[in-house]
Amino acid sequence: MTACGRCRSRVWWAVNERTGNRMILDDQQVADGNVVVCGQAGDGTPVVRVLTRAELDESTPMLPGLEPVAPAAALEDRPRYQAHQVTCGRAAVPA
Repeated sequence: MTACGRCRSRVWWAVNERTGNRMILDDQQVADGNVVVCGQAGDGTPVVRVLTRAELDESTPMLPGLEPVAPAAALEDRPRYQAHQVTCGRAAVPA
């Protein structure tokens, strides 16, 4: 856990399962969030999936060389989170 450098809210870092990019998430779970933890990288960093409407269709494309950690249906009951840039009140303010 760490604090956002702009708004000082509690946040944590994860790796996007599909893209391999790091992303920052709000600390608190939210019922309508679209991000779920689906695994853990070798260094202990959480691996997350960003759920989309297309997630309902199991044919959602992955980047070449990446395989899903878990099927979408297996993630439905997991806690949900939100990307911090959605909630950061200072996201549009230059540092």
